[in-house]
Amino acid sequence: AVKDAIAQYVRKTITEPKGERGRAMAFFAEYFEYQRATTIFKDKPEKSATSPAFAHDPQWLIHDTNLLIHRVLDEDRDVFRALLTTPLSFVNCNLVEDKKTRLKNIQAPGHRSNNKDTRSVEFVYGFDAWPVNQPVELPKDTRIGVLMQPSWLAGWSTNFDNDPVRRGRWVREKLLGGTVPDLPIGVVAAVPEDPHRTFRDRLTVTRDAKCWKCHQRMDELGLPFEEFDHYGR
Repeated sequence: AVKDAIAQYVRKTITEPKGERGRAMAFFAEYFEYQRATTIFKDKPEKSATSPAFAHDPQWLIHDTNLLIHRVLDEDRDVFRALLTTPLSFVNCNLVEDKKTRLKNIQAPGHRSNNKDTRSVEFVYGFDAWPVNQPVELPKDTRIGVLMQPSWLAGWSTNFDNDPVRRGRWVREKLLGGTVPDLPIGVVAAVPEDPHRTFRDRLTVTRDAKCWKCHQRMDELGLPFEEFDHYGR
């Protein structure tokens, strides 16, 4: 009876592509952990001398990444490579299902700014206007794949800064299958505050012998992501 039940379940799994894709989606969401973006508080991005004010809406950033993973799974070609290297992305994308055809069509931006002086979510991706045709190729030589999606970058950062250490640890452990020892007892993991120095410069405290044994496995892998800020911009 157990053997028959297992056989029945396997046959059902094989013949239900929707269920299979759902499990694959759940796996990649758990693997990349980009949904952390909703758990990291960010101040409202204010206008500065180098940038206009723009919206930070982690729910829509996560939604875009979900759509991207769905697309890659549907195409089913070199899935993991595509997830890491695709130059395409959905950007502030709202899909609406056609009741007649049951097909989902892009209708309008998901997030709309109520303030004309505040750019909407597409600005984070590098667009001044919402792209109508999606998925869209991202601005040349700016970002590729899930690890450069704003959702992943915002999720793997702190409230006010990037987090090259945790990003590097993710790459070491999840992407490369390596290990990083836990923080030794008695060691305080803190980067000194100094508004006049970059985070990269302040992170040099980890070069201390008691820290570098572990940080050499993380920091150099996480620092390349400093091209982006903690909003994923």
